[in-house]
Amino acid sequence: MNKFIQDNLKDITYASQQQKEEERWDVEGILHKRLNQKLKFDLSPIMHNNMGQQYKRGNIFSKSDKMVIESLKQWIIVDTQELHEYIKKHKKTDIKLEDILKDFDWNIVINK
Repeated sequence: MNKFIQDNLKDITYASQQQKEEERWDVEGILHKRLNQKLKFDLSPIMHNNMGQQYKRGNIFSKSDKMVIESLKQWIIVDTQELHEYIKKHKKTDIKLEDILKDFDWNIVINK
């Protein structure tokens, strides 16, 4: 995720270890060329389960404003509040990336 930070954020502040653990965000900054507001981003990595499927673990108690999902060719930025509302409304804990891209109102996709 260092490449995402270097290429896309300015006015950067990194979360302290306590903020990472309690507030569930990694870096704060302005998504230059896209937004002018300083936001908190969850940059937690993509993981793989024992069946080889990829997933990203989130937390409904996160204080992040946006969650960044890395694919091979893109950075997908999702609004954390919209994600939490979707989870509550649909009573889902597993959400496919295709559903996020199709159903969510707020997404930014940045090509690498």
